[in-house]
Amino acid sequence: MRRWIATVAFLASTAAVNAHAHHVVSETGIEWVEPVSTAEVTTAASTFGFNDDFSGTWQTVAVRAEWSFTNSFSASANIPWGRVRFDDGRQAIGLMDVEFNTKLRLYASEHGGFIASAGLGAGLPTGTFEDGLGSGHFELAPFVVVSSQPRNWLVINGLVVSKHGLSTEEDVIDGPHGSLIDPHGDVETDLAISAAVLWGSLYIKSEARQLLSWQSADQHSTAAALEVGYAQPREFRFALRGDTWVSGWSRSGPKVSASFAYFF
Repeated sequence: MRRWIATVAFLASTAAVNAHAHHVVSETGIEWVEPVSTAEVTTAASTFGFNDDFSGTWQTVAVRAEWSFTNSFSASANIPWGRVRFDDGRQAIGLMDVEFNTKLRLYASEHGGFIASAGLGAGLPTGTFEDGLGSGHFELAPFVVVSSQPRNWLVINGLVVSKHGLSTEEDVIDGPHGSLIDPHGDVETDLAISAAVLWGSLYIKSEARQLLSWQSADQHSTAAALEVGYAQPREFRFALRGDTWVSGWSRSGPKVSASFAYFF
């Protein structure tokens, strides 16, 4: 964990930029760590297999909207729907847990090559717990995110999220909390770092992610992701992404997703 903290601290202390436009990081269209008005649709699919009774496939579609009230503050909502199909033929389709976030820009360098924001997320147990679509508990998730563009063709991002389940029901699966689509520990820290290389409007991004459970070391996980996309700054972004767990607790099979974001 010290290695991850040191990495994020390094990003937070680095603001060397060769770019010359205001808020360069956000204007790449790849990441928007500062408040910005967007609408996004994401679809994803994967498998799950925790024991003989809980294995199968799932698909999701999520609609996310963020509204920037000022240059420094925004609020967003994420509304996902999911389909869980068990290998024994059972299936459930419906609303999953709805999420709300607020975000405050803490710092932006003169030319926007380095930006830091913080915020608070809240998850509501709107998904059906018994069907594996919902977590069965409220969740709070304070976060800090930083982004830097040390070169015109390179964007680096760091993220720290602390997830806290406020109340729980009996677990759907033995051990972790959460839905079958998003199993997790009751209290977790999510650390991620990514680097994106740009070729005009095209980009490719790699990401490493570490999830640390404060209940059990058996629930620690390490994941990696690769994303390719096409972005028109301040207009739209289309991306294809693949995620996989590489060590620790494998929370799902490999996941594929596609997203389209529109900036307004």
